[in-house]
Amino acid sequence: LREVEPEITFYGFHAEGVSLKRDLELFTCLQQAHKVTMGSELEYHSVTATTDIRFYNLYYGIPATCYGPSGGNMHGADEWVDLPSVKNVTKTYAAFILDWCNVRE
Repeated sequence: LREVEPEITFYGFHAEGVSLKRDLELFTCLQQAHKVTMGSELEYHSVTATTDIRFYNLYYGIPATCYGPSGGNMHGADEWVDLPSVKNVTKTYAAFILDWCNVRE
């Protein structure tokens, strides 16, 4: 190894990261919708995985985030989702859309 140093190359997927400020109107509206439908404060989590929100936020100036049901083992062979949380998230989406699109005040 002293004579010929190894060369290490990563051939995996690379993507630009995105970081969002919590004071965005998107989050204010989502927090309100979540609190109304779930009866609790919205919890924030950061992830190191890649999601499609980077396209909207980085390249098109469209605010986007990930919000969804609870579950586990994402993208694994034994991935699962909590079905009652799917129903609750659907209600939150509906409340969010109504407020975001100014359908109701």
